Parts: sequence; structure tokens; C-alpha cells
Amino acid sequence: MVTHKAPRILILDTSMLVHDPNSLEGFPGDRIIITPWTIDELDQLKRSEGERGEHALQALRKIHEYSAGGDFTEGIVMSNGSTLKAENEVEIPTGTDHSPANKNIFLAKRLMNECSTQAVIIISKDINRRIKASMLGVS
Repeated sequence: MVTHKAPRILILDTSMLVHDPNSLEGFPGDRIIITPWTIDELDQLKRSEGERGEHALQALRKIHEYSAGGDFTEGIVMSNGSTLKAENEVEIPTGTDHSPANKNIFLAKRLMNECSTQAVIIISKDINRRIKASMLGVS
């Protein structure tokens, strides 16, 4: 008997997209969240020398290609069955800086409360972000 798992909600951060611009396609069947602050970080990095800048630009181009397939706020179904969706509503606690890392963590916490039957995971290559997320109860 085959059991079907609920699609995960994955928040891809900038470090993952710079590490692997094709990582958007690496999570078939899941809901992939992309945020405006991630786009801003990629935009800043695209001018960097070498692989880092090139990968940031490739990731932006790939995200732009997907935008032709629908509306990010509604979710865009990708060829691998994933849905690419934009999220931008996040409440940052008073006294906490509004860095992209913190925004992603508190976005994940909001989604965990709203979608309690689905795993919500931040996908990051940045060890500090992963540690901080773990400290705040986000995987």
C-alpha cells in the first residue's frame, strides 16, 4: 500500500538559490515559497564577481521564467508538480531586526501555525540561519 504524504512547505532562502540556481526544481510535489526580500538579496548579489553573481542572476532568470506561468500570489504550478508561491506577510517581534533571515524564520513560524498538518522547512546553506531557525523552533 502506498501512503501519500502531505506536500511540504519549503522556504528557499538566498544562500540555497546562490548555491544552486536549479534548486527550485529539486523538490517535486512541494510548495516552494519565495519572498520579495530573497529577490532583493539576489538582485544585490547578481553584480558580484564570479560564480556567486552568475548564480544569483541565473536564479533570478529562472524565477522570472516561472512568472510567465501564472500569478505568484496564487501559486504557479511547475513542471515537477511543485507550486512556486510568493509570501510577504510576516510579523517581526519588537526589538528584532528585520533581516531577511529573521523574516524567513518568522514567516515559517506563521506558516507552521496556519498549516499545522504540513511540515514547514527553511532550505538554507547558511549555517547561522539554520542554527537561528532551530533555536526559534523552525526546522
